[in-house]
Amino acid sequence: MQQKAQFIATLIHEPELIVVDEPFSNLDPINARLVISILEEQQQAGRTIIMSTHQLHMVEALCNRIALINKGRSVLYGEVEHIKREFGCHALVVEGEGDLSGLPGVLEVRPVTNGDLRRNGVWHLSLAEATQPGEVLRALPCKVASASSGSRSPSRRWTISSSRWWSGVGTEPECNDHA
Repeated sequence: MQQKAQFIATLIHEPELIVVDEPFSNLDPINARLVISILEEQQQAGRTIIMSTHQLHMVEALCNRIALINKGRSVLYGEVEHIKREFGCHALVVEGEGDLSGLPGVLEVRPVTNGDLRRNGVWHLSLAEATQPGEVLRALPCKVASASSGSRSPSRRWTISSSRWWSGVGTEPECNDHA
């Protein structure tokens, strides 16, 4: 009940900017549909809505643009349709230094760009359909660490994108090499 009251209080003054945090948590399906409907009405009225949520299916359904944040840093930003096109295949995006060739199940490695700018050290890995992202991630730290001038703590950040165009953020698997 308190969540609905706060939502109503947010909208009563018809603000141009609406900020909602986890607007669907603890709502039954009827009230969740009501909130969705109200947010869509506000969007159609030209209002800007910033929504913080872990319910990514709602992001995909309701948002035009997303910013995916991990540990306080933006790891992905853009229009939902562009991101779905870019990461709609079985893929991983990794950041780090090292030779990424020869990773198991990786069909293609290419640099990630932000518009016309190349993002240094950020790579898009296209995976074979039968390849599980975890297989590649388990091999990745070993590969990156061995190619980073002997350093065992390279800069690493992983954003995983699977056939549902993302499945997690911030995965940091352990290296199991015997070197």
